[in-house]
Amino acid sequence: KLAPPVAVAPPAASAPATSVTGGPSTAPPKVKPINPPKLFKLTHESPVFASPDPNSATVGNVHIKKYVRVIGIAGAWLQIRLKDGTVGFIPATAAE
Repeated sequence: KLAPPVAVAPPAASAPATSVTGGPSTAPPKVKPINPPKLFKLTHESPVFASPDPNSATVGNVHIKKYVRVIGIAGAWLQIRLKDGTVGFIPATAAE
């Protein structure tokens, strides 16, 4: 004898949101200001992101062997201010 069909419940509203990459969505890390700002030499080319998230908009680019003014740290990201005043984020691995 076959078992009666089981209704499948929709996902619970408390299920974690997923990011574009399919992983769990997390809030961006909180920025800790660096006062006074410090200069770091770039060891890699890198896009500059609008927030500490590689899926955020790109607001500029930085180039190897140039210096950037670091004004904050957010997890594994450096918050920088470009010469034109634009503020953005680069991975900490891009600078020394």
